Amino acid sequence: MNSLGPRALPPPPRILVADGQPLVCMALRELLLAHRFRVVAETACASEAVRLCAHHCPDLALLDVSLAVQGEPSTMRTIRNQCPQALLLLLDAAPSTSRQVEAFRAGAVGYLNKRIAPEQVLAAVALAVRGLFVCCLPLSPLAPSR
Repeated sequence: MNSLGPRALPPPPRILVADGQPLVCMALRELLLAHRFRVVAETACASEAVRLCAHHCPDLALLDVSLAVQGEPSTMRTIRNQCPQALLLLLDAAPSTSRQVEAFRAGAVGYLNKRIAPEQVLAAVALAVRGLFVCCLPLSPLAPSR
């Protein structure tokens, strides 16, 4: 405690979760809520992600790459245009270096392999909401056992 009284905690980051698989959306929401993040909306639809971002203006949009690249212009670019303060963190079930490069060129602050551990997702979100770049290269295939 300082001379001005107890120090107030900053408000939790506001996050939108968008993934084409409702179960993944639910799991991400529960994970984030359990660790002091505020999930303002979730959806399994690209056009709904755009609408919800415009309505809620989250600090971070956590998007499945398959939703982020849908449409022309892409969902990602539309969100960036409508809500420029929203940072974009992408999740990819089949990551590739070329998609990772495209994501960063389109304005994402992060690109994650969906196969990472929940603790790594939380760490990546914590870094991304601070505007730091987060990168998770594709996992190497397992070597055949002999």
